[in-house]
Amino acid sequence: MPTDVARLVALPVVLVLLVALTACGGGGDEELLDPGGLGVVDFIPVPGEEADPAGELPPDITAVLARFVIGSSTVRVWVTDRGAMKQLIAIQEGRGSWTHFSGLLRPGPGVENENVPWSWHIDGRAVIVNIPHDPLTSVDGTPEYIETNHEDLIRDDVHYQITSATAALAEVVVYR
Repeated sequence: MPTDVARLVALPVVLVLLVALTACGGGGDEELLDPGGLGVVDFIPVPGEEADPAGELPPDITAVLARFVIGSSTVRVWVTDRGAMKQLIAIQEGRGSWTHFSGLLRPGPGVENENVPWSWHIDGRAVIVNIPHDPLTSVDGTPEYIETNHEDLIRDDVHYQITSATAALAEVVVYR
């Protein structure tokens, strides 16, 4: 009898895991490797549409500037990670969605001063799209909170995680 109960409990858990793996792509051509070695970044296509028929990001695209609105504040990220650029462009074109965006906090307003007026920026060389970052090494506060605590957060190698629940991806500008 205990074995039957264990099977009844285990079956829904296995089904939930299978559904979750299937929903996030489970591999295939849509996977983009994270250059930071933090895992695989899955592209989330709009239902009924192919993830990326072209398959590759055009080589003349050198960066994208992503602008997020969090409350009444703006955070801009100069993204040079090719996988993240591909995803952000697809999202802008309506071919995907996003839930999480995170990257390592660095001092200063950024390489191109993109994150003025803040004294910090997100390192756009290895950002992660659509995978929640480890809550022990990330923060998801407001830009004002990051500004107040940026020296400690940068020293501790903390990732700033922006979520679609609290922010809007307002603009993606492509640079060639």
